[in-house]
Amino acid sequence: MREVDAIVRPGGFFAFADMRLAEDWAQLENDLQSSSFKIMKKENISNNVMLSLQLEEVSKFKVISSKFGSIARRVVKRFGLVKDNALAQSLAGGNTVAMAYILHKVPQTAAY
Repeated sequence: MREVDAIVRPGGFFAFADMRLAEDWAQLENDLQSSSFKIMKKENISNNVMLSLQLEEVSKFKVISSKFGSIARRVVKRFGLVKDNALAQSLAGGNTVAMAYILHKVPQTAAY
């Protein structure tokens, strides 16, 4: 957060999305609470990430199918599909969580 704090002006906004193990989000929340940023919006986007992985899978498989032989297609079907993907399984099981944040850098008040 130090790098973000250095480039965002007071009153400015910063938006980001990230994926982490579920237990790692508490540390980020603590860091945000002790920073100069206020959380304006926080949303769990894990389902959207899963949907994106599934939609990408179709186009990825079409490209691989058109460029590689049957052995490569079998390997991709077995190991490269979302249902077999470790990230997708971790997201589906709740072990990994994808979150999106909108932060507002609180303007500092003058000290008198």
